[in-house]
Amino acid sequence: RVALQLAPLLSVALLWEALSAAGIVPENRLPPPSSVLGGFAELVSRGLPPGSHLLGHCTASLRRVLGGVAAALVAGIPLGLLMGRSWRLRLLVNPFAEILRPIPPLAWVPIAILWLGIGDSSAVFIIFLGAFFPILLNTVAGVLSIERGVIEAADDPEAKRAELVDNFRKLIDVYLAAGNSMIDDVIDPRETR
Repeated sequence: RVALQLAPLLSVALLWEALSAAGIVPENRLPPPSSVLGGFAELVSRGLPPGSHLLGHCTASLRRVLGGVAAALVAGIPLGLLMGRSWRLRLLVNPFAEILRPIPPLAWVPIAILWLGIGDSSAVFIIFLGAFFPILLNTVAGVLSIERGVIEAADDPEAKRAELVDNFRKLIDVYLAAGNSMIDDVIDPRETR
């Protein structure tokens, strides 16, 4: 099965290499795959600029991405849980979210540079914005999709103070489970429950 999926890619690469070798496709306009792979191997071994290794650049990019997504998770999930539980908070926050959400993250680049300067913090901010609104809105949708009976079963008004922490944990578990099912729907909407 994997061979069937790779066959078209390998066929195109071989055709591309043959056209370059025959001189039909000029190498200065479209380098053959062998030159591209050779350049990639050189980039990995020597770095660009020389002495600066590709792994270091990948690590720095990964650190920025993880920082932005982690900040979006830390801000988006609790706010989404609260917005799903409180209609007043939803009325207060939702207009701002709906105004800012459609703005593409790349449109925030000039503002990020003005506010945070050129560096990692502005990149983390852009990644945060790209991840925050989907996390927030899917968490709210997950909480709102929970049936009232399930919430009432987890939220016992007769509980003593010592039991409140345990009931709060149960309630959060119910909300997170519902949010997880919403995320599963986003990842693979073809699956049905």
